[in-house]
Amino acid sequence: MKQFLHISGPATVVALNNYAYAVIQKNDEKVHLFELKAPPGSSGNGNGNGNANQNGTTQEKFNTAKQLSASKESQLNSVQAVVSKWDAEKNELLCAVSRYDKFVAVYAISLKDANDIDGDSDGDGGKASVQVEPIVTHKTPKRCCALAFGEISPMNIIIAGDLAGDVHAFPVEKSKSESNSNGNDSDNGNGGRLLLGHTASMLTSVQIVDGKLFSADRDEKVRISSFPQTFITDGYLLGHEAYVTDFTVLASNSNSSGRNGDSNAKYCVTASGDKTIKLWNYKSCVEVASLGTDTDADTSSEDGKDNKDSVTADGMNFTDEEEQQTDRKESSSSSDDDDHIPVRVSSDKKGELVAVVYNGKNTIDILTVKDEKFEKLQSLECQSSPLAAMFSDDGSLTVLSKESSYVERFAQEDGNVPGFFSNIDDCKITAAIKEVAKEEDISMPSSILEVDEVTGKLKVTKKLRVGSEGYVKHEPWMRGERVQTKKDKAKRRKKRKLEEKHGGLPTKTD
Repeated sequence: MKQFLHISGPATVVALNNYAYAVIQKNDEKVHLFELKAPPGSSGNGNGNGNANQNGTTQEKFNTAKQLSASKESQLNSVQAVVSKWDAEKNELLCAVSRYDKFVAVYAISLKDANDIDGDSDGDGGKASVQVEPIVTHKTPKRCCALAFGEISPMNIIIAGDLAGDVHAFPVEKSKSESNSNGNDSDNGNGGRLLLGHTASMLTSVQIVDGKLFSADRDEKVRISSFPQTFITDGYLLGHEAYVTDFTVLASNSNSSGRNGDSNAKYCVTASGDKTIKLWNYKSCVEVASLGTDTDADTSSEDGKDNKDSVTADGMNFTDEEEQQTDRKESSSSSDDDDHIPVRVSSDKKGELVAVVYNGKNTIDILTVKDEKFEKLQSLECQSSPLAAMFSDDGSLTVLSKESSYVERFAQEDGNVPGFFSNIDDCKITAAIKEVAKEEDISMPSSILEVDEVTGKLKVTKKLRVGSEGYVKHEPWMRGERVQTKKDKAKRRKKRKLEEKHGGLPTKTD
């Protein structure tokens, strides 16, 4: 999973393959476009040693090695995740960018300084003339594909979730004691603090909301921990049958009331590789609604009670044919079916709308959330396959896509019934990003789901030997049986040892 788009206040931060850009526009003023440069030397340089002879064969080998080195460096520079935080008082933007080379770089952009720069842009968009160097870089133990900003007053920190299932916290500013003699701001992994770990898992998304640290993983769950006391686990959101791709915490709104009139209910929406979208009351860790993306059928009920049992048993509303296909997928060791998996979800500021991005699908679904129910409002047609989408504070939706559209923006219509219309031509932010992307001839990845080059399967899926002998599918309702089996096995082992001790004579173990 990769995190290619983040919006905070008037700032939009995007990842375009090996490039990361921040765009700031306040009150329809001039657009400021910044290129967030990769940390110098973080991925090593891809240059050859310059000692090749003039011999043709040697020169060919040298050129081949140089090309492979350049290709490797390009991969190491590829952006994995971006996140931003806008400080309205200081007119300052904090950004963090993680790359394939396991470096997380932090950038500070002051709008006041930007206004003093005579750039090449005329305000209607254009190639970035301002390059920003990182103020600090952190070396992480594993590659990070999920980032978030947190705050332990008065200090800002970066929350990084990696592919080993760990969540680390890194300082935004570097202390004087950490600076080394050569002026390199990298802390080489020594400045971070381990907050929590998901055992033998892979994190797909992290977020801090309302004093809680949410972390989703490929083991079908979302963990909710207190923050900053992350050793306190408040609960788990359990119910998905495959990896959780993303989640979004809904802002409290007057139109959503909890079950039995619970005014303290807090809601969260999750997306998963089982092709379902679920609504949770994360205060009680209870699933209240589920939507199957294959059928577009909301499995929530009016009281939310009767449906809860059916959703837990089935996961979504399948027809007989679809259920048979799912059984075949579970029992087969063939390649993963990654078509139309919901990979990203985003909610608006009011907590009433949810945008759903699908893998390999050119449409984005807009759902409404009201009275613990999902309702499909509209499907937005995109010019290219979308990779990420996020709502702005003004209610507009920004969509990051493959080339050649790269980025689109949909603005909310006026009226009582929410709706969206395309606003590509009038948006200076999207025009600026498009122009620089086309000028650099940037090629976007086909998906945010990574595929193993050897097996051809999604890396986020668990490696289960489904077809092997003795394989047991560990379902929750089988837990008691497994415990009893373990007890019986221990009894037999104890009996066998006693028989060996007494020369093979039968003995009583009870």
